[in-house]
Amino acid sequence: MYPVTYKYSSVQNNLISNEIIAAPHLFMKLTIFHRLVLGYLSIFLLVAALSTYTIYQLYRLNNITHLILHVDTAAINDVKKIRDSLLSQVRSENKYLLTRDKSFYKQFQVARQEFIRHLSSISYDANSDQEALINRIKELHSGYLFLFEKEAQYLNEGKDYSGLSYKDTKQEYVNGTIDHLKELNRHVQSNIDRKMRALEATGKRATEMALVMTVTTLLVGLFISLVITQSINKPLSLLKKRTREIAQKGVFDGYLNLSSPPEVKDLASSFNFMCAKLKKLDQMKADFFSHISHDLRTPLTSIREGTTLLLEGVGGTITDKQKRLLTIIVEESNRLIRSVNSLLDLSKMEAGIMPEDFEKTNIAPLINQVIFEIEPIVEGKNIEVAGKIADTLPKVNVSRERILQVLRNLLGNAVKFTPERGTIGVNAYASDHEIIVSVVDTGPGIPEKKLFSIFDKFYQASTKDRKETGGTGLGLCIAKNIINAHGGKIWAETKLNQGSIFTFTLPV
Repeated sequence: MYPVTYKYSSVQNNLISNEIIAAPHLFMKLTIFHRLVLGYLSIFLLVAALSTYTIYQLYRLNNITHLILHVDTAAINDVKKIRDSLLSQVRSENKYLLTRDKSFYKQFQVARQEFIRHLSSISYDANSDQEALINRIKELHSGYLFLFEKEAQYLNEGKDYSGLSYKDTKQEYVNGTIDHLKELNRHVQSNIDRKMRALEATGKRATEMALVMTVTTLLVGLFISLVITQSINKPLSLLKKRTREIAQKGVFDGYLNLSSPPEVKDLASSFNFMCAKLKKLDQMKADFFSHISHDLRTPLTSIREGTTLLLEGVGGTITDKQKRLLTIIVEESNRLIRSVNSLLDLSKMEAGIMPEDFEKTNIAPLINQVIFEIEPIVEGKNIEVAGKIADTLPKVNVSRERILQVLRNLLGNAVKFTPERGTIGVNAYASDHEIIVSVVDTGPGIPEKKLFSIFDKFYQASTKDRKETGGTGLGLCIAKNIINAHGGKIWAETKLNQGSIFTFTLPV
């Protein structure tokens, strides 16, 4: 028996587990529309349940209030009227026995009918205890009526009887009736008090339950809203993050596998397909630049060397005009070769095959070397270069040539954009296990909306006076790749018409 029972339990547990696991998958298959409908329906049902409970409690309160106002209060009034009608009967029968006036007898009958009518009214909604009192009142009243009718008969027939004995007995019936009416009144008042306490308790309980249900409804509604919002917002946030990575960093790797509504999942699939296409196109572009740059460098070098030989007179004597033309050809060939070399460097960096010779180096001499290199240019533009380098900088593990390339690009840009009689500052100091180097210029600055684009490939800055500044637009992009390869960071800060600050860090 036991193995069978154990096997059945295992199957049952597996079924329960499958149902629990299937529930999230079922939820993930729901579209955004169906999720919203399901959420709104759940909240609506909670609100409907709260409203139904509130209406039910209000009905109970109204029912108890109705009983107090229209039953118990009416019963108290009826008890008072019964007592009044009884006393009216006593007065009328006393007057009739004294005067034998038929009008008092009629008044007695009227009071008697009032007594019976009000007593019947109480009997309609009486409980068992009240019914016993009412029956006793009826018996006492019947006894009282019997004695009065007997006296009236003796008077009408002119017979003698013991009036005093009848009077005492009738008084006992009347007093007994009044005592029972008082007891009946206490019963009715007790019912009112009990219903008032029930009314208070029901109101308190309804208030507490309404408060609990309201808080529960709000919390459940908030939870449902958060779950639905999160299930939609989270995949969209991931999609937004990946889009930003592609836009700002050009990172096409990383497959988006989102547990999300079908609409967002389809969007993610299209996004993945787009990333794959963009990655393929970017690779084709990189390969194109690499091949075209490699193919261009050899003929350009040949043109430069041949032109240099002509300038040196290897091909014979040349005129001054020919020398000027050949000099221009050499300069433009050198510019094209530098552009081709930049393209090749960038292609190698993006492919991850750029050879780097890292060694522990003091960065201060590298900064001073680049400042010395640009002295002829800054003197020509009457620009002041101020270096503020800390005396004791820790050595960093870098490639000397690559860091020199970064410094040349940053200082070259600063010289290019700084107007005549401007200033350029180079600062270097150590902070929190890293070296921070910044290049400050007094140029026109960079518009804030373009601040994040300046490190993109082929981006060229512009000023108010001229649209283009020359160059390939690869300098800052190459600088960013070099600093990233060293584990550092590079960024720019600017104030329009006040200058720019380019800063990079290198880990110690």
